[in-house]
Amino acid sequence: MEAWAREFLDVWQANRDRIADTMLRAIADNPHLPVKYTREDVMQIFDGVRAMAEEALLGQSTELREMYMDTVLPSMFAGGQPIGALAGQVVINAMLLQSVLIPAMSAENGEKAATFFRNFYCKICMDSVRLGIEQGGKP
Repeated sequence: MEAWAREFLDVWQANRDRIADTMLRAIADNPHLPVKYTREDVMQIFDGVRAMAEEALLGQSTELREMYMDTVLPSMFAGGQPIGALAGQVVINAMLLQSVLIPAMSAENGEKAATFFRNFYCKICMDSVRLGIEQGGKP
């Protein structure tokens, strides 16, 4: 794994509490999100996404990502989560993580990590919306 990727994952791990606190404030302050998460939910979400990011950076497997797309997202849509709300949450998550993680990185590695992260989260958002449409989720 390249140095920027290792630093990115280490910074993510070291900032778990800050990420959770920031996310909980963002959720509480957003009237457009119908689902409100607990701290435990937020930690689980971001630990899972971090694991998927590590999987992508290692390039050896897509097992975690496939599990997320095949089981987690369909259950959210089946439970009534609107596609638009999920897409909004994914965008907020990406913006929040970017605002915490990239400034905490070294100058030499920040830009490479930011590029990876933008592309990684863009794909999650696109695939989530596509899956929601395929599953017949609510707009």
